[in-house]
Amino acid sequence: VSQSRYQGFMIVRKDFTINWGYSKACERIFKQPLANHHLAEILYPNDLDNQNYLKKLLQRLTSEEQSRELYLPLLPTELQIGELPIQLAYKWINHSETIYLMVIFSDLTEKRTYEQHIEQESKRLKMVVRYMTQTAEFKSALQEYHFFLSQLEKNDLTFEEIFRAIHTFKGNFSQLEMIYSVEKLHQLENYRDWE
Repeated sequence: VSQSRYQGFMIVRKDFTINWGYSKACERIFKQPLANHHLAEILYPNDLDNQNYLKKLLQRLTSEEQSRELYLPLLPTELQIGELPIQLAYKWINHSETIYLMVIFSDLTEKRTYEQHIEQESKRLKMVVRYMTQTAEFKSALQEYHFFLSQLEKNDLTFEEIFRAIHTFKGNFSQLEMIYSVEKLHQLENYRDWE
């Protein structure tokens, strides 16, 4: 997997406002200047509940130093910031007897695209294996489906018969790992506005 498009870091002060000197990538990710803003308000700009939860959690990080490492895993590790899926990591930094929190941001866009590609390939492979081991079932399901389509063309079916058949084909195709057909049939099954 290639590097993230954006990878940045920021230092958070003891009051959890963002210090000057954060990396330029952070401004690209958040699309605004960040200095002196509270970390919780930057991470959850439109979500007061999560802002308040994070503020309380961050307060415990400083007030209960002996439990600091216990609370750290409770901080968010992945967020959707605008259109970017972002991974967050945290590190304590001791500087001049003051402990700061460093937050590291990594853009997961390429990783997500790669994971989706791998998932699609895996589904495709399952379908091929299923076809190789159940060729007769595949052929039978497809013949029934083509017969159904021919009945549709002749307008020989009621709406109830059409939707019942779609539901049945969706189940049969799902067992045969025909995921693309299942997705399309699912969309069609949910599209009842044309009754």
